[in-house]
Amino acid sequence: MKGRIIAMALVAAALAGPGEAGVYLNARFGYGVDYPPQLIPQPESENGDGRAFRSADGRTEALVWGGYNALDQTPQELAREAEQDCAGSPAYERVTATLVAMSCVSGGRIIYQKTLIHGDVLTSLRITYPAAERARWDPIAARMSTALRRGR
Repeated sequence: MKGRIIAMALVAAALAGPGEAGVYLNARFGYGVDYPPQLIPQPESENGDGRAFRSADGRTEALVWGGYNALDQTPQELAREAEQDCAGSPAYERVTATLVAMSCVSGGRIIYQKTLIHGDVLTSLRITYPAAERARWDPIAARMSTALRRGR
C-alpha cells in the first residue's frame, strides 16, 4: 500500500502543470529529474527520449534527454561535443568515467550541461539562461543538476 501511494505521488508530480514544481520521469530510458515551478514543462519528445522546460518569458530553457552511446564516445569526446556551443574554453568542466559536466558563457548566455554515463546509456541535462539573470538561475540549475537521476 505504501509503495502504491508513493507511486501515485510520483505520477502526480510528473503530471504537474505550469506554476507547479514537479518530477519528470522518463519511461523510455528510466531517468528522472526534479524541475522548479519557474520552468513550464513542454510536451515530451515524439520519440520519448526527453522533454524541454521553458520559463514563462521563453529566455530560459532546460532540456533533459536520454540516449544510447551508439558512437561509443569516450567521456572526453562527450565533453568536447557538449562544449561546441561555447566560445572558447568552458569556465567549469568535470570529466570522469561516469560523468561529464561543463558550463560556459557564450553570447550573453550561460550554458550548463551534465551527462551521466551508465553503461551505454547517456542521461543529459542542459540549461541555458541569460548571464544577466545568473543570480536567479544558477541555484535552480544547481538543484536540477543535483536532482538528475541516471537511467538504466
